[in-house]
Amino acid sequence: MVTFRFAHRTLPPMDRWVCLRCYAANDGWRGTCVKCGVVRGSMPPPESPTVATPWARPTPVAAPRKNLLVGILRRFAWLIVVLAIAAGGAFFAAHRDSTGKITSGGSLPIGDLAVG
Repeated sequence: MVTFRFAHRTLPPMDRWVCLRCYAANDGWRGTCVKCGVVRGSMPPPESPTVATPWARPTPVAAPRKNLLVGILRRFAWLIVVLAIAAGGAFFAAHRDSTGKITSGGSLPIGDLAVG
């Protein structure tokens, strides 16, 4: 028998086991789980995710994606918006020629303003 030492006392090992299906703690002398009846040491059978069991709620099945193109557009919609704002800012910006006169209208940053 294996024993564990803690400071000044010796404790015997725990004689309990945990069910792999419902995670209930069981006494070591029991051969089956008290809560669900699974035999000690056996793996529970895989369950269908839509079948309700007493220890778990049914898992909803995700609906299949309708269109791949719609999914891609939803994922990258923010990039389309950012590119549209950047293109609008570049297209509608004010420009000056080599003499300093404004050649096309638009908003002009304060650093680009000329005296006179």
